[in-house]
Amino acid sequence: MALTAQQSNLIARFNKLRLSGFADMLMNQFNNSAAYIEATYEDKLEYCLSAHEQYLGSARFLRLKKAAGLTDSITLNEISQKLPLGLDREQIRYLIRNTWIENAVENIIISGPCGVGKSCLANAIAIHACKSGYRTLFYKATELLEELAHKDNGDRIKYRNKLLKTSVLILDDFGIKRLSEEAIYELYLMLDSRYNKYPVIVTTQLKPEGLLSYLGKVSTRSEAIIERLCKPAVFINLIGDSKRPERRFTSDTSNDRK
Repeated sequence: MALTAQQSNLIARFNKLRLSGFADMLMNQFNNSAAYIEATYEDKLEYCLSAHEQYLGSARFLRLKKAAGLTDSITLNEISQKLPLGLDREQIRYLIRNTWIENAVENIIISGPCGVGKSCLANAIAIHACKSGYRTLFYKATELLEELAHKDNGDRIKYRNKLLKTSVLILDDFGIKRLSEEAIYELYLMLDSRYNKYPVIVTTQLKPEGLLSYLGKVSTRSEAIIERLCKPAVFINLIGDSKRPERRFTSDTSNDRK
């Protein structure tokens, strides 16, 4: 059904005002008037407003996901359909409720051997946080901390402030490589500034008791880091075999042919 000139003008004006969700629903009503014949004026307006609210939520989610640096789109609901060993549905429900982000801030420490799905789970938690409207950032732990340590003072302060404004910060592959003293200091400042305000999610192959030894010699600073990381924190220990596909190698015998 072709729109009238007046209807087309209305759609164009709503789009110009950046009310795209509203405009799309209004166009749907114009094109399918029979489906809305019993709807009141208020009903039609409600449909348009709801459509625009949904549009804004989707657009914000996509912006937050892109800014977070997330590449995987797997969700907590999808993970709950086939739970990895070490994760139960009560923990999934806890993560979905978001109380660990706002009401009673708790860090999330996901441990386990290589390939069991630690990063995948952290990514799914980040996807849910973005859908809930929380600003999220996903980093490889060593790369972030060493980069911070080697920035000049002005850039380092700006970067620290950026991290502090992030509701959910994910440090992936924590403990994969030894940190410099400067990077350990940045880790302390990061955890101290976020303590009881904003949570950190850490994925690691280290067991909880191995975190302190990873930071090197026992010192007041290393103990302070563990205190701020683990208290309070939720520990999820994934177990099982690696889920990564094995790489197959085949020998090239072409050079042996004569």
